[in-house]
Amino acid sequence: MARRRNIQNNNNNSDNNAVRGPSSALTSFLREQGINANEIRLRHQERLRNGGLDQQETIEEDNEENGTDELNQAKSDDEEEVYSDDENGEIQQMRETARVKRRRANEYDSDDDEEVKNYCMECDKEFNISVYSKKKEKNGSIGYLCPECTKLAIAHEKLTRKNEIEARKRRKKISAALLNKQEFKIPSLQDICIKIITDNIEAVDLLGDIGVLNMRKISRILSKNRSLNSKTMPLFLDRSLKELEFWDCSHIDRDALNQIASFCPDLEKLNLNMCGQLHNETLQYFGTKLHHLQHLTLNGPFLISDTMWQDFFDSSGKNLKGFNIRNTHRFTGDSLIALLDNCGPNLESLTLSKLDGLTNKSHYDILAHYLQNLKHLEISYPNKEELIDDDLMVNILAINGGTLETLILDGCSDLTDQLLISGIKPFYHSGTQSQLGQRID
Repeated sequence: MARRRNIQNNNNNSDNNAVRGPSSALTSFLREQGINANEIRLRHQERLRNGGLDQQETIEEDNEENGTDELNQAKSDDEEEVYSDDENGEIQQMRETARVKRRRANEYDSDDDEEVKNYCMECDKEFNISVYSKKKEKNGSIGYLCPECTKLAIAHEKLTRKNEIEARKRRKKISAALLNKQEFKIPSLQDICIKIITDNIEAVDLLGDIGVLNMRKISRILSKNRSLNSKTMPLFLDRSLKELEFWDCSHIDRDALNQIASFCPDLEKLNLNMCGQLHNETLQYFGTKLHHLQHLTLNGPFLISDTMWQDFFDSSGKNLKGFNIRNTHRFTGDSLIALLDNCGPNLESLTLSKLDGLTNKSHYDILAHYLQNLKHLEISYPNKEELIDDDLMVNILAINGGTLETLILDGCSDLTDQLLISGIKPFYHSGTQSQLGQRID
């Protein structure tokens, strides 16, 4: 035993003091990873023991009983053989592992390359699924819709939601009417037809004989929806009309407005709201064609000049019984004088509202000298508050109080209680409505 320990010590000293030659790249890699020949040898011996190689163990025991030189030589040969065998085994194992990984990767790639065929659940057409494809359940199976069917499904869902919202609004309206003890009327067939016509007015070529009242309803609905234009306006023109009103003329051009006088020469009442495209030539054409015109209401005719107003009143003013004008700065004092000179005593209705061209108090003071048979009078929102005072209104009421039915004085904030005491109380007996900033019944 002592001899064996001496041999092992000598072997260890010889290993530590031995000169090492050049090594391969694999040897350097194994050394950097902490894998040495002893560990490889131990693993190899373990495999040999598990494999039942008793002969190798016998050879190792015989070698240990030999002399020092033979032992060293056998040991070095054995280490080289084990190192070489284990090195080849490690390389083989690494290659096998890499081969398995490549095989698996190729299998995954081949699976990805295979296109999965998908068929639409609605039209059974083959398509490629995308993030925008819509899922649908049909006959117990779940699948996806093609792009065309997806668009149709989304549109159907939007329409369904819209119908649900409308139904909810109707139920809410009915509930509110019941709570307020109001009568909720189901739309008549006539109202339903009118709504269908207004919704499809662009496709209508002729309204036919539907009555003046129904035509007026359709016209108002179109004006509210901003659908009244130069194309739809001629649908409401008829030679037999006596009254015509358009509540939104902002989309009606000059040529279309001229058609009013051409197709409706027997008009007696004409009401044009938001008529900013009414030109001098159009008003002059009205004066030459509308010989029976008695009531004219214009809102926003800011393109009509002061001279044109005077010419119109001089040529056609004698027939006017009602003149109502709003929102223009070109209706001046001279225009008002021309109006009163030609038709002042005959006027039954007069509206002067938001006329910035009337800047002098004397323009309003002459009203009492001309107006004698008024039934409706509105003087509202003058250019300056002091233009309309108590004395002016008392003088007008003293002459027209017996016939006056409606009096509106909105925006005339310079009026005082003196008007109530000296004007309205003693003279305004037949009035049904008066409005001084707020309505008083």
